[in-house]
Amino acid sequence: MYKIDKEKCLGCGGCTITCPKGIDMGEDSRAKIIDEQELIKAGGENVCPYGAIVLDDEEFLDDEE
Repeated sequence: MYKIDKEKCLGCGGCTITCPKGIDMGEDSRAKIIDEQELIKAGGENVCPYGAIVLDDEEFLDDEE
């Protein structure tokens, strides 16, 4: 599952151009994921040139413990 690293997100909107069906800008002027499948089709974490889209490994780690 992907998430937005709010500290890395500059609010530039580049991700919404690359993946308009998967990402939108939130009320905080930062990206928010609206459709993860569309984000995956567009390239996942590679959609953001600043590295603000990250794969959230925590859920997988919780399953292994």
